[in-house]
Amino acid sequence: MLKYNPHSPLYSLHIPKTAGTSFENVLGSWFNKSNFSNLNNHPRLFRVLTPLNIDFFIHRLLSCGLYHHYSNEQLNKKPRRIPLEKKYGLFQRAKIRECVHGHFDPQTDGGDLFSYYPDAFQFIAFLRDPLEMQLSLFFYMRKMISDGQMYWRGKKITKMEYDGDIDKWLTERNGYMMAFFPMKFSKYNFIETINSYFVHIGVVECMQQSIDILADKLGFKSSIATVQNSSTRDILPSAFAIKKFKEKHELEYLIYNYAVSLNKCS
Repeated sequence: MLKYNPHSPLYSLHIPKTAGTSFENVLGSWFNKSNFSNLNNHPRLFRVLTPLNIDFFIHRLLSCGLYHHYSNEQLNKKPRRIPLEKKYGLFQRAKIRECVHGHFDPQTDGGDLFSYYPDAFQFIAFLRDPLEMQLSLFFYMRKMISDGQMYWRGKKITKMEYDGDIDKWLTERNGYMMAFFPMKFSKYNFIETINSYFVHIGVVECMQQSIDILADKLGFKSSIATVQNSSTRDILPSAFAIKKFKEKHELEYLIYNYAVSLNKCS
């Protein structure tokens, strides 16, 4: 795998439902010298600070190197290209280490990660059992719709796909893990591709061990991860639906199992 270059930006691929909120807090403890939140979680600040990229100036003033790359679905706003590799602080003119963390979703961004950052070359990510990801997304979306907080391209979503049928969700809905990788994987090249682009890939099922390994590779002190943003599950899919899902997503499982081996998960 790649050796981390601290003088160049690091790109953290947040695949939905892979403990991204928990991992974001870890990244913040590593790359930020002050607290700076994801503005998508603060609509009023988003409207005030983003039009003139004022938040980027504040980032540097506070010596914060962690940036967020997320679409604002409620306002139907695409992520902005972040002016990276600038000097930080009003009096401290040195560069600090930078990391861009987000979804990098071509469906909402209008292009993949390389469209935003053509020179990107070093990546990290967390993966999760693909079945668990798909189920977690089901319950998360159901909760968000129930709370009136689910938006897609500026429109509120009020109804679950497939009328909330969890078996159809598994057997008919496409998996989404591969869409969040900007590089092309196949069952013949996935190991070579991971080793060529990634500093490390962690797995949610042994998250603390993954963070310990990643901290060592990045040269940071390890941080304790806490589980956040979980959803309650009250129904189970059928054994048939699970079987069909796993058969359909062979490549995702090959990549996930390789990541498990990288973290020496038992």
